[in-house]
Amino acid sequence: MTSHDRLEQIFSRARRTIALPLVSLAVAALGAQAATFIPDSASCDGGAVSTSSLTDVNGVTGVKIFTTSPCSVTDTGYTGNATITLTVSGQAGGSFDPSIVSFPVNFQFSVDSTDAFSQITYVLSLQLNGLTPIQETSPWYVNPGTTVNSTDTVNFNTFNYVLDSAGMSLDSWVFTLTVSQFSLDGGQTLSLTVPSNSIDITGPVGGGELPTPEPSSLLFLGSGVGLLLIGKRKFRRV
Repeated sequence: MTSHDRLEQIFSRARRTIALPLVSLAVAALGAQAATFIPDSASCDGGAVSTSSLTDVNGVTGVKIFTTSPCSVTDTGYTGNATITLTVSGQAGGSFDPSIVSFPVNFQFSVDSTDAFSQITYVLSLQLNGLTPIQETSPWYVNPGTTVNSTDTVNFNTFNYVLDSAGMSLDSWVFTLTVSQFSLDGGQTLSLTVPSNSIDITGPVGGGELPTPEPSSLLFLGSGVGLLLIGKRKFRRV
């Protein structure tokens, strides 16, 4: 083997060593997308629900949920049970880096009833890709005529998840708020109002989707590969 052949072999090995990781990084970077909660359906018993998008938090565009007309249910069967279910579900996109993700849900809503003496329970639930949060979503008790706020110390407002893998894509989500009351007399009318400051599902705490590269980063990666290819061409001309 001549000295020229040895130099070409060394250069070819170096080119593969540097170019392949650069190409891999570029492909992986292009595959990452900003995550967005996209509502497909929104409903509640006896009322109407609407949504709007929130500003980006840790690379995730969240969703705002509120009622455009109060939700209301009357126990016409005098069974003593009245339940309102508010549900919003949809699609999402993006891949999350940490294996554990915490999603804050800031909420404010009002509950009331014609039975002012029986307590009302509420349960919030947020499912991502069908995964159940780590913490239990036990019922919380409030009195009729109460405005429930996530800033109160008695309330929780963060849902924690263990993802199947670091970098798992976020494909679907379902948010549910269930409000119930049991009355000994029955015949009560239960109502739920979510005002404009509403229920906000924001981006994850301490994480987010795999970062989408800046244009300058992609330019750098492309330039590195290009220079290696040009170098090889010039070498062969020697």
